[in-house]
Amino acid sequence: MADAKVDDLLDDPLITFHTKSTVDLDALAKTFPLQESVTITGKLDADMGMKCRLSTLKKQDIGRMKLGGKLELKDFELKDTAKDFDFLGNATFRFRDNETLQAQMDVRKLVLRSRFLSSDIERLVANVSSTNPQDTNRIVSLQCDMEVSKLRASMGDSIKLYSARAKAQAALGPQEVDVTKPAIDFSLRADSLFFSAAGTRMAMNVAGIKMKADKLNDSLWMPKGIVGFNRLRFRTPEFGLPIRMSKTAVTVDGPKITLKNASVRIGRSNMTATGDMMGVYRAMTKGEKLTAHLSLTSDLIDCNQLINSLSFPEDTTEVLTDSVPSEMKLFVIPRNIDFELQTDLKKVIFEKMLFENVHGAVDIKNQAIHLEDLSIRALDADMKAVMVYKAGSPRGGYAGFDFKIRNINIAKLVDFVPALDTIVPMLRSFKGRVMFDVAADARLDSAMNIRIPTLRSAIHIKGDSLVLMDGETFAEISKMLMFKNKKENVFDSISVNVTVHDGNVTVYPFLVEIDRYKAAVGGEQGLDMNFNYHISILKSPLPFKAGVNISGNLDKMKFRIGKAKYKDAVTPAAVHRVDSTRMNMGNEIVNRFRRVVLGRQPR
Repeated sequence: MADAKVDDLLDDPLITFHTKSTVDLDALAKTFPLQESVTITGKLDADMGMKCRLSTLKKQDIGRMKLGGKLELKDFELKDTAKDFDFLGNATFRFRDNETLQAQMDVRKLVLRSRFLSSDIERLVANVSSTNPQDTNRIVSLQCDMEVSKLRASMGDSIKLYSARAKAQAALGPQEVDVTKPAIDFSLRADSLFFSAAGTRMAMNVAGIKMKADKLNDSLWMPKGIVGFNRLRFRTPEFGLPIRMSKTAVTVDGPKITLKNASVRIGRSNMTATGDMMGVYRAMTKGEKLTAHLSLTSDLIDCNQLINSLSFPEDTTEVLTDSVPSEMKLFVIPRNIDFELQTDLKKVIFEKMLFENVHGAVDIKNQAIHLEDLSIRALDADMKAVMVYKAGSPRGGYAGFDFKIRNINIAKLVDFVPALDTIVPMLRSFKGRVMFDVAADARLDSAMNIRIPTLRSAIHIKGDSLVLMDGETFAEISKMLMFKNKKENVFDSISVNVTVHDGNVTVYPFLVEIDRYKAAVGGEQGLDMNFNYHISILKSPLPFKAGVNISGNLDKMKFRIGKAKYKDAVTPAAVHRVDSTRMNMGNEIVNRFRRVVLGRQPR
C-alpha cells in the first residue's frame, strides 16, 4: 500500500510519499525479472514516509529529505554471477519524522564479495542526523556515530584490513573557504587494527584516528589529522626484523606524515625519529617513492643485525646472530626509498667494532647509502668519515669510504682496517700513535668481497716518535747497515703516502731517521704480497751512499746492497708533488661517491 502527493508543480515540486508494505524480493524478481545473471532474495518490510523537493532528489541531497518510519531487510541477498558480485545482510533502518534527517541503522550481518572488494561485518550500529540550512547552495551538515564489531575487508589479493572493535564518528559539512564543497571530519578508536598490503603487514594496539578531509575534485580528497596508537608492529618482506613503535602520535597532512619523538625498535637497535615522511600509502600499495627528512637519535644501533635483516630477510636464524656472517650477501636498497637523515647516535656496533658519539648526515636514495661528514669516536681516537654503499641487484655492488683519523694506536688501526696488513704489511712492525687518512673505493661481488682489480685507494700515514719493533726483517737490515744494538729503535717522525691502483700498491719514497742514519724508503708491491722495496741511505757513518733492495714476500725475502735510488725523491718539492698526487687521487674517489649517490655509474 502506498500514496503520494505533489505540490508546487510550477515551481520546485514538493513531493510527499508514504508506503506501508511487505515485499517478497524472491517473488518480485520472478515477476519483474532482472538481468539473467542477477538474482535478488529476501524480505523487505517498509512503513515509511518521505517529504522533499524535486531539486533535493536530483542533487541527492539526503540531508534535506524529511524521512519517517522504518525499513527492515531480512535475509537480503543481491547476486550477480557474471560480475562475481554477492551482497547479503540483515539490517533495520529507523527514521524520525523531523524537518532534518534523523536515522538509526542496525546491521546484524553484512557480507560483500566482488572482484575488487570483499568485506564482512558482524555488527554495525549507527546514528545519523543532519541540519537544514536556509541557504540552499550550502552543503547540509551530516553527523554519523557508529560502532563496528569484527570488521574484515580486502581489496584484490594484497590489501587486507581487520578491526576487532571500533567506534567512529563522521561528519559531513561545508568547507570553510567554499560552502558549496563538502568536507569530512572523521574520528576512530579501535581496540586493535591490522593492515596488510603486498606482503607488508602492520598491526596497531588501541589505535586512534582524528581526520578532516576536504574534497578537491570528484575523486580526490585531501586528509589532515592525527593518527595515534599505544603500540605498532610493522613488517615488510624486504627486511628480516619487525619494526616496533611504542606510544606515538603522527600528524597527517595530505601525503605528508610528521613524526615527533617517535620511538622505534628494530631488534636490538632503538631510535627516536622526528621529521616528515611523504608517500607512505602509495609506497605500501603501489611501490611508489617514499621520501623522508628525519632527525634520528639512538642509544644503540646494531649494524650486524640490520645488515643481516637486509641480506637474509627470510632467515630468522641468520638475522638474530650477533655478528656479520663470514658468507655475506649483498643487500639491495629498495628503489623507491629517498631518505635524508641527521644522526645523533650514542653507540653503533659493526662487526667487532664499537663506534660512539656518531653525528652526521645519512642519505639513502638511488639504491645507495651515503654517510656524509660523520664525526665518530672509536678505538680511543676521533674520526671523520664519508662512506658510500650501493647495490642495484644481488649480483654486484659498489662501496667506498674516506676516513680521517687522528691520534690512533697503530695496532688498533690495523684491526680497524684489516686490509692494511695486505697493503702496508710493514705497519705492524711499528708501535705508537699516528694520523691516518684513507680514501678507497671498489666494486663488490655478490658475497660482498672486493673485486681486487677495481680497488683504488689513497693513504697518508703520519706519526712522531714511532717505535720500530725488533723482527727478522729489521734484524737483517740492522746487520747489513751495522746499527747499534738497542731494545727499541725510535723514529722521530714518519710521513708516508700510499696509493693502490690496478692491483698494485705504490709506497712513495718517505724520509726516516733512526740511530745514526737518515734514509728514504719506498717501493711497490702487488696485492698477492710480492713486493719490491728500496731503502736509500742518505746519511750514515758509512763513507759512501748506498741502498738496500728488499724483494720477494713475507715468507721469503731477498736483501741486496745497491745504489741509492731516492737521493732526490724526498726533497720538499718532491714530497709536495707526491702529496698532490695522493690528494688528487683521494678527491677523485670522493667525487665518484657523489656520482654514485646521484644515481650515476662511477667512472
